[in-house]
Amino acid sequence: MLWIALHLPELPLQSIEARLYPAPDRSGTQTPFAHAICEGPDTRPVLCAVNAVGRALGVRVGQTVSMARSLVETLVVTPRNPAWEDEALVRIATIASEFTPTVSLAQACVLLEVSTSLTLFGGPAKLLQLLRVSLRHAGYRSLTGVAPTPLAASLLARARMTSPSIRGTLDIAQLADRLAGLPLALFDWPNKTLTTLSQLGITRVRDLAPLPRDGVSRRFGTQVLNDLDRALGRVPDPRPSFSLPERFSSRIEFMREVDHFEGLRFPIRRMLGELESFLRARGAGTSAFTLTFEHSREHRSALTLSMQHASRQRERWESQLVERVTRTPLAGSVSAITLACEDVKPYQAENLSWLPTQHALDHQVGELSEKLAARLGEERVFGIQLKDDHRPEQSWRTKGPGEASQRTLPAPWPRRPIWLLEAPRQLPDRNQVPQLKGELAFLAGPERIETGWWDGKPARRDYFIAENPLGETVWVYRELHTPHHWFLHGYFA
Repeated sequence: MLWIALHLPELPLQSIEARLYPAPDRSGTQTPFAHAICEGPDTRPVLCAVNAVGRALGVRVGQTVSMARSLVETLVVTPRNPAWEDEALVRIATIASEFTPTVSLAQACVLLEVSTSLTLFGGPAKLLQLLRVSLRHAGYRSLTGVAPTPLAASLLARARMTSPSIRGTLDIAQLADRLAGLPLALFDWPNKTLTTLSQLGITRVRDLAPLPRDGVSRRFGTQVLNDLDRALGRVPDPRPSFSLPERFSSRIEFMREVDHFEGLRFPIRRMLGELESFLRARGAGTSAFTLTFEHSREHRSALTLSMQHASRQRERWESQLVERVTRTPLAGSVSAITLACEDVKPYQAENLSWLPTQHALDHQVGELSEKLAARLGEERVFGIQLKDDHRPEQSWRTKGPGEASQRTLPAPWPRRPIWLLEAPRQLPDRNQVPQLKGELAFLAGPERIETGWWDGKPARRDYFIAENPLGETVWVYRELHTPHHWFLHGYFA
């Protein structure tokens, strides 16, 4: 087995920065600002996390809010939100599930068992690189540890907070040497235990490992040796598996209202990236999702994007969204955005081939119709779908760009013209021969259609394919009860 640990020492800060955005300017960029997270009693809150801008200005973890603001007057302080931290861990675990089906949550840490994924992603180094890129796009930064056991990977990741050069290992035979220099303070042991060990001069794993096990167990309890054995792979260390949510939802709030779409593009791009990771982790796609823009406490507007085929490509969604917003501007300044996707369905990726398959061609046509619908409006873009009805005027219907194609025709189906007139037009005749810019010559027919008696719209006709002297091919018919009256019903291309 091989485990990767993603440790987030700045989880209180990152969980809020991923949900709470400063208002970008019209170019979509954000001005860096000092930001800190506080916790503790309202009478004396203390900083528990500070971003890089704040640290550069002298703000430190452990300072009171009043002291920090005396150093940086423009410091933005946000109360810690444990619920958002849990939600951030779920988002990170969802991203990690794109790379392996075995993911587990721990305290401020996400664990991945990746031994079965190494070949697919090109080895551990490439896999780690892809993980970091995916997390960075979602707004998270982590310290990573690699080891054959989950606890060892977690310890190595946490150790990199103070020793960035520390290395993991793929070989369990090297694990004891890699862990030997780690401080015992990395273990989640009671403060009393860690203090007593420190007073005895036992501060690192190498100091504890050679001690008599009976004596250590009597003095400090079974947890110390049990954790050490789990880290070294001497005993099993089962972890509860993370289960992906059934539906996707993400929300972003702004510190100030945003009144231009360019300022929303970056947060929306991040949310769409999260949706893409969620769908890839589930092996699924979606054909519809909804963006809800909050303009005030009571005013909201929704924008639903629909696709003909299930998709999970962020770039495709973003281009369609830009077309929609360009055509229909925002209803007002935006204070928050929610993206919800209920339509999660199986997804079948396209196999690469030398020549395009019919499936690929259908997808290209679908993408084109989606772009046209986004730019012109869905009511202005539609297709034609044939119905199983012999009456020409009843044998088709309009099909919107979001509807899936389906075949409803029996085979074989008679030849039909591309263009039907909205209402048949009566033709003059000469010696019982219909005239259309001259005398018509019959090419095929008759085709008798006698149906529709059950719904009050009966049709009793003989249809002919004919050609006029100008070379135009047309579709004409005569009623059975008035055989000398001819009607033009359509043109062939």
